[in-house]
Amino acid sequence: MRRWLALVAPYIDWLIGHQATWRFVDSEVDGRLELAGGRMLGGRIDRIDQGPSGTLIIDYKTGRAPQQADVDSGEAVQLPSYALLSRQPPQAVEYVLIGRINNRNTVRPGSRLEGAALASLASAVRTRLETVLAEIAAGTPLPAWGDEDTCQYCDMDGLCRRQAWPQS
Repeated sequence: MRRWLALVAPYIDWLIGHQATWRFVDSEVDGRLELAGGRMLGGRIDRIDQGPSGTLIIDYKTGRAPQQADVDSGEAVQLPSYALLSRQPPQAVEYVLIGRINNRNTVRPGSRLEGAALASLASAVRTRLETVLAEIAAGTPLPAWGDEDTCQYCDMDGLCRRQAWPQS
């Protein structure tokens, strides 16, 4: 609670600037999308706003958020997934970062996708998800990443037995 109270003033400042272009429509919106094979993609959208060029979906981040390069490359799929869950295709999706940066409480925009890039990436994410789910259903073994950057966050070390893999 104390952490949030310290962020109220920066949030209100961000909101005042944001509302110059965008109007609040809804928040905490549950979205569902039926995928091929009868599977469902589900999630909750933090905030939906309307502006002159269309709809904006916002995901608030109080922790680490993906970098723009990871979003653009399709490796970070949360933002395009929100576009898939939206009732109508959004014009843009973005992270709003809330927290301390350089010992200052701050609220600021983070990574963002919009327009044709968003539509293309959302379609590619959907295709990739449907393909992987179909492969799993068909019994195709899942590949392990096996690189140091990814494995350092994994709790499945004993399960995959990476230490026993042949070194390339």
